[in-house]
Amino acid sequence: ESKYAEIERVWRAAQSQYFDRYPRIAFSISGGVDSRLVLAMAKPYWDRIVGYTYGLAKREEGLAQRGSFFGRTMENDESIVRQMLSSCDLKDHVYFDMESLEMVDDQLEQLLENNTVGFHGNRLVASYRKVFEGAWLNIRGNAIELSRTGNTNLSFAALVEKCQGDFPEDVSSRLKALGFDSNLYGYGRGALTYWEFRHGKWLGEIHNELDAAFDTWAPAGIRRVRDLMAAFDEQEVRGGLIVRDLIERNAPELNRYPVNSQETLYSAWRDLKREQLNNGSGRAPLSAEVVSTQGDHLCDVEIKKSFRMPPNTLQAGNRMRVFLHTVRMGGTLCFRVHQPYTNPGAKNYMQLAIVVNGNSMFAIDGAEYGGPINFSIDNLCPGDNVYLEETFQKNLPGSESWSRATRMGVSAVKFFKRKPTGERTLRHDLPAQ
Repeated sequence: ESKYAEIERVWRAAQSQYFDRYPRIAFSISGGVDSRLVLAMAKPYWDRIVGYTYGLAKREEGLAQRGSFFGRTMENDESIVRQMLSSCDLKDHVYFDMESLEMVDDQLEQLLENNTVGFHGNRLVASYRKVFEGAWLNIRGNAIELSRTGNTNLSFAALVEKCQGDFPEDVSSRLKALGFDSNLYGYGRGALTYWEFRHGKWLGEIHNELDAAFDTWAPAGIRRVRDLMAAFDEQEVRGGLIVRDLIERNAPELNRYPVNSQETLYSAWRDLKREQLNNGSGRAPLSAEVVSTQGDHLCDVEIKKSFRMPPNTLQAGNRMRVFLHTVRMGGTLCFRVHQPYTNPGAKNYMQLAIVVNGNSMFAIDGAEYGGPINFSIDNLCPGDNVYLEETFQKNLPGSESWSRATRMGVSAVKFFKRKPTGERTLRHDLPAQ
């Protein structure tokens, strides 16, 4: 309670100064949870705020061409924002359709070229300048961006490998010059690297671009707020519970709506209830471990309602091995695998496989299909061991977002006694690609 109260005190103190200084407030609103937090904290000022959202509005025509992952996401985002606005008595709201933005004139193009290294949305900036003329304060949310890494710690060698990427020169000397090989004043290397480089450079770059339209304030960037959020339980911080709790304390009506999906509060509750019922079915609990490319045991994986590879195990070739069943009599094993993550643009990062006695009977790219897959394996013999394996294929140690992408669950595990009639066969209900 004292931590939440202190976050709110610091946030509100800064907020009141900004709102006193700027008579006109522009507010970036999306279907995510970040903008929802800053909107909740600004509830006393809703009658002064002009919200804005960019994306692809739903249309009947041209949906086949707009059926990309980006297109579906943008249309979905627009739908969620419309639902949220029904609970917010804002002064006004502006929607920027990505398919009908303002063109960038020569003067603005030169200004953006002088002020930024890359381009993140120059036609959006042109549209902002037309709508928000004069002195406006733009408020954006990034609390989840900053907090989801927790206080991840890395060895200096792992940090060098993570930062090296496509840099043509060795980055280790520069990291040493910045002090990342020494004491970091209580911050984990992974967390501080994200904070300084990803947030400080990438988000700063976006703000530089937006400077051509208005001034920008990111409340969660306040160091005191960042430290207080990191003072909660590590898993609660990474799971977004702190952000959700702050929303509930300040504008609980905003917690009702979906976040980046069409899943309602009821459907989320229902899925959780089904998991609880399945986990109480009386079958033996699952066990999982992460092993290295040499077969060495790295760590056990905590299993509650689901399981995932810990961030520090995300190395190429490492795999999470989930024990499903040891066969004591011949028959058929049926089970359901839940894998929520899907992204057509993120293939070749991880592979999901069903393994019997060390031999793969089924494999699929871990980002190819999101949703439950039903399996059955016939003609199992006594002594057969059945595993679910997820193998990571990139070197991304410390990545909390990719750790979440490996999340899986297993339910409806049932074994039917039958005399084997031939070789083992595996069936699934994965839709035809």
